[in-house]
Amino acid sequence: MNPKTPLYKHTSILLAVAFVAGVGIGSISDSLKGNQFQTSVIQNSAFVRSLGKKATLQNVGKTLAYDVSEGEIIPDLAGNSTDLTPDDLRPVEPKILPIPGVETNLVENSQPTVVIDCTYEKPSKVAYKATSVTQSQAFSAGLGDLIRVSMVYKNEGNTPWFSDASGCKNSVVQLGTTRALDRVSQFFNGANDSGWAANNRVQLTTLRVNPGEEGVFSFDMQTPMEEDLFREYFSVLVPGVKWIDASESYVDVEVGSPYDRTTLLQKMNYLNSSVGASVVDLLGTKSVEIDLSEQKSQLKLGDYVIREFSISSGARKTPTPPGNYHIGFKEQVRIGGASPYYIMPVFQGLVRDGRSFVGYGFHALPSLGSASLRNRIRAALAKGEQVPTQWFNGDSLWSEALDHIGTPRSHGCVRFLPSDADFMFAFTDIGTPVVIHD
Repeated sequence: MNPKTPLYKHTSILLAVAFVAGVGIGSISDSLKGNQFQTSVIQNSAFVRSLGKKATLQNVGKTLAYDVSEGEIIPDLAGNSTDLTPDDLRPVEPKILPIPGVETNLVENSQPTVVIDCTYEKPSKVAYKATSVTQSQAFSAGLGDLIRVSMVYKNEGNTPWFSDASGCKNSVVQLGTTRALDRVSQFFNGANDSGWAANNRVQLTTLRVNPGEEGVFSFDMQTPMEEDLFREYFSVLVPGVKWIDASESYVDVEVGSPYDRTTLLQKMNYLNSSVGASVVDLLGTKSVEIDLSEQKSQLKLGDYVIREFSISSGARKTPTPPGNYHIGFKEQVRIGGASPYYIMPVFQGLVRDGRSFVGYGFHALPSLGSASLRNRIRAALAKGEQVPTQWFNGDSLWSEALDHIGTPRSHGCVRFLPSDADFMFAFTDIGTPVVIHD
């Protein structure tokens, strides 16, 4: 092979995965302790073994191709899998917090060899918005390896972005670590050409990104000197101004061979912070905690929170009663027994400890539907068929309830967004303990 020829020119070793809008998820059903267990993996990525060399993710039009200078490509984790509802690896938006004005452990970066035009017409109201193009990525590497990662974001705001290396002073944009916010990265590399601006920040490689254009953050990740599956979350920010909402994505790196394939995929499914997957105890006790005052839910394995979702609990006149419960039963769809016959997808009935069903449960956003829709649902359930959420799209109550998440509006049940409810439905078992508190 000609070393100067890009790897994607050699069709015999091409690995390309078409880009899918939104958070791409594939699924694999595995068996854990004799029970069928659904887990998910990243669809827009593949594991790349670097063997001590740099592995670069290149964006080729609408296709993502992995270019490895030397080493083997192992199969895409999403291969031979089917889509799983929900999109259960959907990242949670980081909270907008004050940003320190002084950075630490800054990395020297050379000034650009080209002159960048720093001028632009400042809008009356500046709006920063970034959308991840590459989504989340996964790699496999050895201890202490260097992995070259490229994360691409589209500037969907109304103000240009500038790199630290552009020489421009305003609207400088970086990539910062999250979960916990602005934490020192376990993958930090201090070399001058590493792409890092600090031990918790990555500089924008593209010197200027106008609204509507795509910018690249290309940087080296130095793998830890221990075997584990490590995850690092990042979000786009304007230093000293704000974190850009809904811009979080992450990189997974399997260092060494710490787990068999089934265990690896299960830990990927539950890992929810920038740590090693050893914190996820797959044999830990499952539990659900509902915080009525915060309108939040937490799903836990042992003490580790694998997901946190916003909810909508009972309204003031029809509150959700606090207490200790457990999941008593599950129904793909439950239809209310009295008018107006609410349709409640992925329903989980709550049983107060020591008693019977209390009439409340967990479910996805309800639908008022119609008699014909209810009959259609009953007919599908009688045949053992699935009832897709697409059947509720356009329903007036379904659409209106989207705005209620985060506020108490229900008749006592705890409502979840559809994808969150689906994930929770797959996670819990009959008997899973539930604590509801103010």
